[in-house]
Amino acid sequence: MLKHSTPLLAGASAVIATGAAVIFGLTAASAAPARPAAAPARPAAAPARPAASPARPAASPARPAAGTSVSGIEHFRFMTTNGNSNTESAIALGVFIEGGIDHPGRADKVIFADGTFRLRNSPGHGRTTFNRRTCLGIDNLRGTYKIYGGTGKYAGISGHGKYLSRARFVNKRNAAGRCDGSALAASQQVIWEHGPVRLHRA
Repeated sequence: MLKHSTPLLAGASAVIATGAAVIFGLTAASAAPARPAAAPARPAAAPARPAASPARPAASPARPAAGTSVSGIEHFRFMTTNGNSNTESAIALGVFIEGGIDHPGRADKVIFADGTFRLRNSPGHGRTTFNRRTCLGIDNLRGTYKIYGGTGKYAGISGHGKYLSRARFVNKRNAAGRCDGSALAASQQVIWEHGPVRLHRA
């Protein structure tokens, strides 16, 4: 039932400069002899303008420069309610947040608006049970996955991690009232995957 490969000083200088100008004025006035009827001394030069205001705080950290990469833990969730469909809904949360679809296969193709990537799941191990009286099947699997082969925004992406798949399905009954193993009445499957991912930014 597992369809995922069975898933951031200038002010101080101004004060010193102003103080020096005042001290220099007093020293010069007391040292020079008084001149008769001398024209009044020119007013002292205007105090030096305050130094420019402190530089603005540095801007917030810039986004990673071109050609760098970002990494972190990414969580994926895949879900389907049609066991015979080759399309599942896909949501990614973490380094990037996206919603799109997944086409299961030997290597799933995850498709988002700005690009795609491949996701290969191990066969998984776990327990599958089927009740022949109620025609209810329960499938619980665990395994690992690898991400590669990105295009568009996901070109150069890489990652790996673990998955957990939980599926429930009910088979139809045949004319004799027995469970028909080839016909599904309904099915639901949710696959959770998480692990480190590295995303290249061009």
